[in-house]
Amino acid sequence: MKIALVPLNPVIGDIVNNCDKILRFIDQAIDKQCDLIIFPELALTGYPPKDYLFFEALHELQSKALVTLKRRSKKIPIIVGGIKKNKSKGRPFQNVAFVFQNGQQYIYLLGVYLHITLLEEI
Repeated sequence: MKIALVPLNPVIGDIVNNCDKILRFIDQAIDKQCDLIIFPELALTGYPPKDYLFFEALHELQSKALVTLKRRSKKIPIIVGGIKKNKSKGRPFQNVAFVFQNGQQYIYLLGVYLHITLLEEI
């Protein structure tokens, strides 16, 4: 299995250009006959999106980008990080992995984990 891992550096809030970059990488992966392409966390929105999350336009642009990626997944499975509104209790937004394959979309919530810093005594 040939997997393309893309170290994308997306621009915060610029979903249109981030999606264009993603599409170019997808085309390259297809040309190189990859079996799967994986993009980083929040590749669509940029990291950290902070206040942009509260702008409805960001969610609308991401929805349009997801439709494009869904269509493109007929040629290669795609995993890309984005956000979704949380309809249950807790924080208003969730960090998710959008998985596309054969023109279908699946959404996976990313697990919650604690950042732990280990300090060495000198």
